[in-house]
Amino acid sequence: MAGAVRVRNRRGEVVDAPQYTASEAKHRFGQLLDAVLRAGPVTITKQHKPTAVLISIDEYQALTQADDRSLAVLSAEFDRRYDIMQAPGAAAAMQRAFDTPEDQLGAFADASLRTPATRKARAKRNPPRRG
Repeated sequence: MAGAVRVRNRRGEVVDAPQYTASEAKHRFGQLLDAVLRAGPVTITKQHKPTAVLISIDEYQALTQADDRSLAVLSAEFDRRYDIMQAPGAAAAMQRAFDTPEDQLGAFADASLRTPATRKARAKRNPPRRG
């Protein structure tokens, strides 16, 4: 199947979408639509190349709503961080960070890795090996 389009079927498995030529799609649109509703997305090819994917309205809405939710989350996080940067003293603190010598920044980073919380998290990720 040249140029197969991989899709996630209704069971969540990644599979090659069934392919129909543009001519088949035009002449058998009712069957094509039934296949989409029954089994999931189908690919429409033109000159042996995938050119379109037909999906159900439910799948379309799920895809577009997921983008809307992701964008809303990112937008809210940006707004939160922007507000923090606008707090009194934030600009001066950033300037001090930029003015800090590299070796001192390295020492700060090293010290932050040695906090009790960091050690506990690292121990959880890398439990001791028993021999």
